[in-house]
Order: sequence, then C-alpha cells, then structure tokens
Amino acid sequence: MSYCDTLRSHMDAAMSDVKSKPGAALKTVLDELPVRSKKIGEQPKDKEGKKKFENQVQEARDVAAQCVLTVLCAIESNKIPTAIKELTDDERDTLMKFVYRGFGERSVVDDKPKATYDCNILLKTHEEISKLMGNGPIIRTIHTRLEV
Repeated sequence: MSYCDTLRSHMDAAMSDVKSKPGAALKTVLDELPVRSKKIGEQPKDKEGKKKFENQVQEARDVAAQCVLTVLCAIESNKIPTAIKELTDDERDTLMKFVYRGFGERSVVDDKPKATYDCNILLKTHEEISKLMGNGPIIRTIHTRLEV
C-alpha cells in the first residue's frame, strides 16, 4: 500500500465518523500528514541534481490536502467550533495551512472560476482558529517553509 493509499484510507475512516464525531474525524486525517516536518523536502538527488521522489512528494501533498479539506467541508457548520477546540495547537496550525490551500484551490466551470471547497466552511474554520489562537497560526502559515 502506497503512502497516498494510506492517506485515502484515513480519509475514508474519518468520513464515517464526520457526522457523529467531527473532532475525531479531523484528528484522524491530521495525524499522518507529510507536513509535520521539513524533512519531506529533503530528498536524495539523482546524478543530475534533481530530487528523486519529487512527483511522489507532490502527489502525497495533494492527496493530504484533498483528505483534510474533504473531511473539513463535510462537517456541519455549527459543529466546527467544537471540532476545532478538540484539536491540539499543532493540529490547528496544520489545519490553518490547509485552509489557506483550500482558499487557493480553484477550478474553472463554464469559463467562470468556481470554488473547489466550500469557502463558508473554510472561513468559519479560519475564524474559529483565530479566535482560539490569535494571529499566530496566520503568521506561521504565511511565513512557513512547510508546504501543504
């Protein structure tokens, strides 16, 4: 089983819990992510100086973002504050990174930009994290070298 398949299985497990235990569902997908350290960017290089696993790393990041944002957007709006309070500070920081990535994910339908994820949920999550932790997560998200 590849790393991306493992992430998808975490998402499937979280989606089954998202209605009854939204905080636990978020924890499930936030536990095994490729953004926990800078080491994901430190890869062996081939003879030409290119990173050997660059495609797999980007795929893992994309799948991780899809998993987190899919589970987040499946949570009912009124349950988001409770779910955010159940997370640790590190998990909230990581979630904020994914919220910003979700803001940037756009698709084009009929020549008009359309949000891929529910921006209302993303804004509500952003607001709740900011209420609990202040501006720290925003600053860390903008200035971090860790990509999600």
